[in-house]
Amino acid sequence: MKKALAFTVTAILLVALVVSLAIPATAEKLPDTVYNLIPEDAEITKIEANGVEASATFDENGVLTVQAAGAWPSVKLTYAEPYTFNIADATLKVKFTLTSGGTSFRIQTSESVDTQSINEIFPHHFIEGMTFDAAGDLATPGTYEFEIPFSELAFCDWTAEAVYQGKIPFTTDELTLTSILIFSVGGAQVIVEKLEVVVEGEDIIDISEETSEATSEATSEEPIDESSEETSGTTPTGDSGLIALAIVSVLSLAGAVIIKKK
Repeated sequence: MKKALAFTVTAILLVALVVSLAIPATAEKLPDTVYNLIPEDAEITKIEANGVEASATFDENGVLTVQAAGAWPSVKLTYAEPYTFNIADATLKVKFTLTSGGTSFRIQTSESVDTQSINEIFPHHFIEGMTFDAAGDLATPGTYEFEIPFSELAFCDWTAEAVYQGKIPFTTDELTLTSILIFSVGGAQVIVEKLEVVVEGEDIIDISEETSEATSEATSEEPIDESSEETSGTTPTGDSGLIALAIVSVLSLAGAVIIKKK
């Protein structure tokens, strides 16, 4: 009877040990980081074309409207602080309305060359099923809303050979965005509701609640005698060690019972 009881207790403790070790740590995520590419605190530069200047106004909700009487002027928004992020973790989210004429969006990086549109991202080129004019501008009025991972974006190959619509893959893992150009072509009104980069929050690994509770109970039930440790110089035993010791003790007890029985 005692032999059977000893082995039963031992089996239960072994199962408990295996389960406690098998409980996975839980992963929590930090909030996503959002970089607004049309911030109201950006420095705005108006670039004329054929003597025509575009206006740039924000409403109370932060919606940006760019418009001009004709030609192809643009406004440039330069960020107070550049945005740097990992390409693999980022997504571009866009929503804008083109009421008439045409437009072009050009996100500029720390490696961009303004006058030649080198190392610039043209997000409108990634609207599915869309065609563009001879300069690579979007010339179809409508409301456009889309999102695309930065890993699927690229720099624009803005050359005649590429029909001003070519794509050059990124060669780095990170990007630093410094500014954006928004064009009003042919008297266009461009209303930008959303233009932002969303970067995924990092994972944080936490101990599961079950493991935390088990640890708390084990600690409260078996306090450590600090004076004894200081005298003997032994290292405090962790939760796993306590469980192992308990199992060894039960096994010893079972052995003793068996010997006594004989």
